[in-house]
Amino acid sequence: MDLKDYLAIIGSGTGLISILGTMYIKYRELKNDAEKFKLEKQHQITKETYQKLFSQKIELYINLQSIINYFYDELKTIGNEFYDFDIINEDTQHKVSGNTIILNLFNSLEKELKNNTLIISDSIYEQYKKISEPFKKLQNDIKNVEEVIGQEEAAPFYTEASSTFHKNNKEEIKNFLNLVNNEIKEIRNQIGFN
Repeated sequence: MDLKDYLAIIGSGTGLISILGTMYIKYRELKNDAEKFKLEKQHQITKETYQKLFSQKIELYINLQSIINYFYDELKTIGNEFYDFDIINEDTQHKVSGNTIILNLFNSLEKELKNNTLIISDSIYEQYKKISEPFKKLQNDIKNVEEVIGQEEAAPFYTEASSTFHKNNKEEIKNFLNLVNNEIKEIRNQIGFN
Protein backbone atom coordinates (compact mmCIF):
# COMPACT_ATOMS: atom_id res chain seq x y z
CA MET A 1 0.00 0.00 0.00
CA ASP A 2 1.35 3.26 -0.92
CA LEU A 3 0.68 6.76 0.28
CA LYS A 4 -2.18 7.29 -2.16
CA ASP A 5 -4.06 4.31 -0.74
CA TYR A 6 -3.57 5.57 2.82
CA LEU A 7 -4.80 8.99 1.86
CA ALA A 8 -7.82 7.47 0.11
CA ILE A 9 -8.64 5.38 3.19
CA ILE A 10 -8.17 8.38 5.48
CA GLY A 11 -10.31 10.52 3.14
CA SER A 12 -13.02 7.86 3.03
CA GLY A 13 -12.84 7.41 6.80
CA THR A 14 -13.05 11.16 7.34
CA GLY A 15 -16.03 11.38 5.01
CA LEU A 16 -17.70 8.45 6.79
CA ILE A 17 -17.00 10.01 10.19
CA SER A 18 -18.37 13.33 8.91
CA ILE A 19 -21.55 11.62 7.64
CA LEU A 20 -21.96 9.69 10.91
CA GLY A 21 -21.35 12.88 12.91
CA THR A 22 -23.93 14.76 10.85
CA MET A 23 -26.44 11.92 11.25
CA TYR A 24 -25.84 11.87 15.03
CA ILE A 25 -26.32 15.64 15.27
CA LYS A 26 -29.54 15.40 13.23
CA TYR A 27 -30.72 12.53 15.43
CA ARG A 28 -30.07 14.63 18.58
CA GLU A 29 -31.84 17.63 17.04
CA LEU A 30 -34.87 15.51 16.15
CA LYS A 31 -34.90 13.93 19.59
CA ASN A 32 -34.66 17.36 21.24
CA ASP A 33 -37.43 18.69 18.99
CA ALA A 34 -39.63 15.73 19.93
CA GLU A 35 -38.98 16.30 23.65
CA LYS A 36 -39.59 20.04 23.24
CA PHE A 37 -42.87 19.33 21.42
CA LYS A 38 -43.91 16.91 24.15
CA LEU A 39 -43.16 19.48 26.88
CA GLU A 40 -44.97 22.23 24.96
CA LYS A 41 -47.98 19.96 24.54
CA GLN A 42 -48.00 19.15 28.28
CA HIS A 43 -47.62 22.84 29.08
CA GLN A 44 -50.51 23.65 26.75
CA ILE A 45 -52.71 21.04 28.44
CA THR A 46 -51.67 22.28 31.87
CA LYS A 47 -52.33 25.88 30.85
CA GLU A 48 -55.77 24.99 29.46
CA THR A 49 -56.62 23.02 32.60
CA TYR A 50 -55.45 25.88 34.82
CA GLN A 51 -57.51 28.39 32.83
CA LYS A 52 -60.58 26.18 33.10
CA LEU A 53 -60.14 25.74 36.86
CA PHE A 54 -59.53 29.46 37.33
CA SER A 55 -62.72 30.23 35.39
CA GLN A 56 -64.62 27.79 37.60
CA LYS A 57 -63.09 29.42 40.67
CA ILE A 58 -64.20 32.86 39.54
CA GLU A 59 -67.70 31.53 38.88
CA LEU A 60 -67.78 29.92 42.33
CA TYR A 61 -66.70 33.10 44.08
CA ILE A 62 -69.26 35.15 42.11
CA ASN A 63 -71.91 32.74 43.39
CA LEU A 64 -70.55 32.89 46.95
CA GLN A 65 -70.57 36.68 46.81
CA SER A 66 -74.20 36.61 45.64
CA ILE A 67 -75.16 34.27 48.49
CA ILE A 68 -73.41 36.43 51.07
CA ASN A 69 -74.87 39.64 49.64
CA TYR A 70 -78.33 38.09 49.82
CA PHE A 71 -77.60 37.08 53.42
CA TYR A 72 -76.69 40.66 54.35
CA ASP A 73 -79.75 41.99 52.52
CA GLU A 74 -81.95 39.60 54.49
CA LEU A 75 -80.36 40.75 57.74
CA LYS A 76 -81.18 44.33 56.80
CA THR A 77 -84.86 43.37 56.49
CA ILE A 78 -84.89 42.45 60.18
CA GLY A 79 -82.95 45.54 61.19
CA ASN A 80 -79.60 43.87 61.64
CA GLU A 81 -77.57 45.29 58.79
CA PHE A 82 -74.22 44.95 60.56
CA TYR A 83 -74.66 41.27 61.43
CA ASP A 84 -74.68 41.96 65.15
CA PHE A 85 -74.46 38.50 66.71
CA ASP A 86 -75.82 39.73 70.01
CA ILE A 87 -79.19 40.77 68.58
CA ILE A 88 -79.64 38.26 65.80
CA ASN A 89 -81.41 35.77 68.06
CA GLU A 90 -83.91 38.26 69.43
CA ASP A 91 -87.50 37.79 68.41
CA THR A 92 -88.61 40.34 65.86
CA GLN A 93 -91.92 41.25 64.33
CA HIS A 94 -90.58 40.16 60.94
CA LYS A 95 -91.59 36.96 59.19
CA VAL A 96 -88.02 35.68 59.01
CA SER A 97 -85.78 35.39 62.06
CA GLY A 98 -82.03 35.83 62.13
CA ASN A 99 -81.69 32.12 62.81
CA THR A 100 -83.67 31.26 59.69
CA ILE A 101 -81.52 33.64 57.65
CA ILE A 102 -78.35 31.93 58.91
CA LEU A 103 -79.76 28.47 58.17
CA ASN A 104 -80.75 29.61 54.67
CA LEU A 105 -77.24 30.97 54.21
CA PHE A 106 -75.71 27.60 55.10
CA ASN A 107 -78.14 25.67 52.95
CA SER A 108 -77.03 27.79 49.99
CA LEU A 109 -73.35 27.54 50.89
CA GLU A 110 -73.61 23.77 51.33
CA LYS A 111 -74.97 23.40 47.80
CA GLU A 112 -72.27 25.64 46.35
CA LEU A 113 -69.21 24.39 48.23
CA LYS A 114 -69.63 20.64 48.58
CA ASN A 115 -68.88 20.02 44.90
CA ASN A 116 -66.16 22.66 44.57
CA THR A 117 -63.63 21.71 47.24
CA LEU A 118 -60.87 21.49 44.60
CA ILE A 119 -61.05 25.17 43.73
CA ILE A 120 -61.62 26.86 47.08
CA SER A 121 -58.71 27.89 49.26
CA ASP A 122 -57.60 25.55 52.03
CA SER A 123 -58.41 28.11 54.71
CA ILE A 124 -61.99 28.54 53.46
CA TYR A 125 -62.42 24.78 53.18
CA GLU A 126 -61.16 24.21 56.73
CA GLN A 127 -63.38 26.98 58.10
CA TYR A 128 -66.33 25.63 56.14
CA LYS A 129 -65.77 22.14 57.61
CA LYS A 130 -65.87 23.60 61.12
CA ILE A 131 -69.35 24.96 60.45
CA SER A 132 -70.72 22.30 58.12
CA GLU A 133 -70.42 19.43 60.60
CA PRO A 134 -72.64 21.07 63.27
CA PHE A 135 -74.91 22.33 60.50
CA LYS A 136 -75.38 18.81 59.11
CA LYS A 137 -76.12 17.59 62.62
CA LEU A 138 -78.72 20.35 63.03
CA GLN A 139 -80.35 19.42 59.71
CA ASN A 140 -80.55 15.76 60.74
CA ASP A 141 -81.96 16.63 64.17
CA ILE A 142 -84.64 18.85 62.62
CA LYS A 143 -85.53 16.19 60.07
CA ASN A 144 -85.81 13.52 62.78
CA VAL A 145 -88.02 15.69 64.98
CA GLU A 146 -90.24 16.63 62.02
CA GLU A 147 -90.66 12.95 61.17
CA VAL A 148 -91.71 12.12 64.73
CA ILE A 149 -93.99 15.02 65.63
CA GLY A 150 -94.68 16.81 62.32
CA GLN A 151 -93.37 19.99 60.80
CA GLU A 152 -95.74 22.43 62.54
CA GLU A 153 -95.23 20.87 65.96
CA ALA A 154 -91.46 20.95 65.45
CA ALA A 155 -91.34 24.78 65.10
CA PRO A 156 -90.30 25.42 68.72
CA PHE A 157 -87.56 22.79 68.43
CA TYR A 158 -86.46 24.32 65.15
CA THR A 159 -86.17 27.78 66.74
CA GLU A 160 -84.26 26.48 69.74
CA ALA A 161 -81.95 24.22 67.73
CA SER A 162 -81.13 26.89 65.18
CA SER A 163 -80.52 29.42 67.96
CA THR A 164 -78.15 26.96 69.64
CA PHE A 165 -76.38 26.34 66.34
CA HIS A 166 -75.95 30.07 65.90
CA LYS A 167 -74.70 30.69 69.45
CA ASN A 168 -72.23 27.82 69.27
CA ASN A 169 -70.88 28.79 65.85
CA LYS A 170 -71.18 32.56 65.62
CA GLU A 171 -67.41 33.18 65.68
CA GLU A 172 -66.84 30.46 63.10
CA ILE A 173 -69.54 32.01 60.90
CA LYS A 174 -67.93 35.45 61.19
CA ASN A 175 -64.52 33.99 60.38
CA PHE A 176 -65.91 32.13 57.38
CA LEU A 177 -67.62 35.24 55.96
CA ASN A 178 -64.44 37.27 56.46
CA LEU A 179 -62.32 34.61 54.74
CA VAL A 180 -64.62 34.50 51.72
CA ASN A 181 -64.67 38.29 51.47
CA ASN A 182 -60.87 38.43 51.72
CA GLU A 183 -60.49 35.72 49.08
CA ILE A 184 -62.81 37.64 46.75
CA LYS A 185 -60.70 40.78 47.24
CA GLU A 186 -57.56 38.76 46.46
CA ILE A 187 -59.09 37.37 43.26
CA ARG A 188 -60.19 40.87 42.24
CA ASN A 189 -56.59 42.02 42.71
CA GLN A 190 -55.25 39.07 40.68
CA ILE A 191 -57.45 39.87 37.70
CA GLY A 192 -56.92 43.61 38.04
CA PHE A 193 -60.38 44.75 39.16
CA ASN A 194 -59.11 46.94 42.00
